[in-house]
Amino acid sequence: MSAEGFRVLSALDDVPRHDWDALLSPRSTPFLRHAWLEALEKTGCVASRSGWTPRHLTLWRRGKLIAAAPAYARDDSDGDFGRDWDLASTAAGARIRYYPKLALTVPFTPCTGERILVAPGEDRADCVRHLLQGARELCEREGYGTWQVLFPDQESARELEGAGLALRVSFQFHWTNDGYR
Repeated sequence: MSAEGFRVLSALDDVPRHDWDALLSPRSTPFLRHAWLEALEKTGCVASRSGWTPRHLTLWRRGKLIAAAPAYARDDSDGDFGRDWDLASTAAGARIRYYPKLALTVPFTPCTGERILVAPGEDRADCVRHLLQGARELCEREGYGTWQVLFPDQESARELEGAGLALRVSFQFHWTNDGYR
């Protein structure tokens, strides 16, 4: 494995916890923390047999992790809250391959947030561009029919659109109880 450039990891424990967590920003949710993602893998909740094959995208310079995105190969859309069954069905009807797909996401949660982590001081746009190019190449190399970034926050969605991805427009309903104690 090269210490430079783009790498795909099949397990989060291939990255020391401190190195991954050093990429977290104030916008990062707890679901992006190394401990959370690693716990999903160690317990088997996230594994090939559960339909979540880890394919984490990472960018390295001189042996140091400078950017990363949790990513998973999926054979279906169950449990990713992407609600893309109509897209998959339409693609199948047109004989266009949809699965397997690559999902840059946090497993089992529709919580919006950052999906690409970049080290402080790095050129964020450049790192995002390199990770997305790596995702495209991974999809071609491993035969993924589609790839998607699920539940990016608004800032991330604008960033992804600026990097050439199409935005998906959908609706979510959120219940709040402001008076709850």
